[in-house]
Amino acid sequence: MTVFANCLEISAKAQGCKIIAAFPDTCFTPPQTPATPPGVPIPYPNFGMDSDLTSGTGTVKIGGKEISQENSSKYSKISGDEAGCAPKKGIITSKNMGKAYAQKWSMDVKAEGKGVVRFTDLATTNHQSNTGNDAPWLIVGKPGMPGFRDTDNCLVGSYGEIKDKCNERGGEAHHIIPDEYLRDGTRDESKPAHESFPPIDDACAICVGGKSSGKSQAERQSDTGKKIAKKADEYAADKKVKSLSTGRGHGYMHYFFDASFGNNARPIGDAVDIAKQALTNCAAYQSAVVDTECAEAGKECVEKQFENACAKDPQPTCKANTRKSNERFDNAKERLSRDGKLNQNLMPTRHSSLT
Repeated sequence: MTVFANCLEISAKAQGCKIIAAFPDTCFTPPQTPATPPGVPIPYPNFGMDSDLTSGTGTVKIGGKEISQENSSKYSKISGDEAGCAPKKGIITSKNMGKAYAQKWSMDVKAEGKGVVRFTDLATTNHQSNTGNDAPWLIVGKPGMPGFRDTDNCLVGSYGEIKDKCNERGGEAHHIIPDEYLRDGTRDESKPAHESFPPIDDACAICVGGKSSGKSQAERQSDTGKKIAKKADEYAADKKVKSLSTGRGHGYMHYFFDASFGNNARPIGDAVDIAKQALTNCAAYQSAVVDTECAEAGKECVEKQFENACAKDPQPTCKANTRKSNERFDNAKERLSRDGKLNQNLMPTRHSSLT
C-alpha cells in the first residue's frame, strides 16, 4: 500500500521512498601514498532505502512496519561510497556506508507525537552521529497510482505492484486495458507501443477471479488449480469476503474488451472508454466478485494513467497483437453463461472487424 501525508508519500519501512545519488559524499580512498598519506579524497554518490529504516514508530505502522519520524529515525546504512575505505574514510564523519537522517518532516501530520518524514523531505547521509558527510538531499518516492486501492476485497494498482498480493488471495491480476494492446513484442520482451503508454508492469491492473487461474476445466482440476482455489477460499474465510476461487472476472473482462474493441487500430481513448465500461459491467456480473467501489477505483486508475495520451492530437492508437474471431467470443459467451448470470445487458456489441 502507499500512504500519504500532505499529499506526499510517507517514508516507512514498508513503503518505497529512497535517497538517490546524494552528492558529494567525499571520502578518502586508497591508494595511500607519500603525496596523499590519508588517501585520495573522492566524491561519491549515496543511496538509501526505506527498507533499511530503523528507530521508527513503535505502535503506529504502515503495512505492519515502522514509520520514519523527526529527529529519531534513520536508514541504518547507505551504499555508493564503499570504495572510500582508506582509514580516514569520510572527510567529515570518518565513516563510509554510514547512516542517513532526515532533516525535514511534516509540521502537522504526526505519528506518536513526531512529524512524519515524506517524499521530497531533505536528508543527509553517511553519518556516524547526526552530522552528515554530504549536503542535504531529497528523499524521493514511488509515485502513488491514481485509483490505488488495497482493502480486503479490492486490489487495484500497477500490475507489478499487485500481482503477488493478488496471487496470495487466490486471484489473478488483470491489466484493465489488456497488455497486448499496450506493448510491442512478447510479454517477456516488450516495450510500450507508444511513448505515452506505460510499461506493462506499471499499467493499471485489478485483482479478479481467474476461475482458479485455469483456462480449461482440466487445468482447474489439476493439483495447481486446486491449490489456488484453496488459497482463495482460505483468504475469503479469514477476511469474511467473497472467494475468488470461482470468480470469472478475468474471463469476463477479456470477453467484453476484446469483442468491443475488435481487430483494427483505434485511438487510445476508445480503449480507455471500453475498459471503463468493462469494469462497470464486471461489477454487475455476479460471477466476477468485483464490487462497484472497486470498479470505480479501477476506472480512476486507467483514466488518470492515460490522461496525457488521450490529450494528444491526434491520439496515439493501439491494437491487439493477435487477431480475434467471432468463434472465440461465441465460446467465451457459452462459458460465461453457464451459471445463468450473464444477461443480455452485460454482453458486448461486437466490433465489425471481427471475422
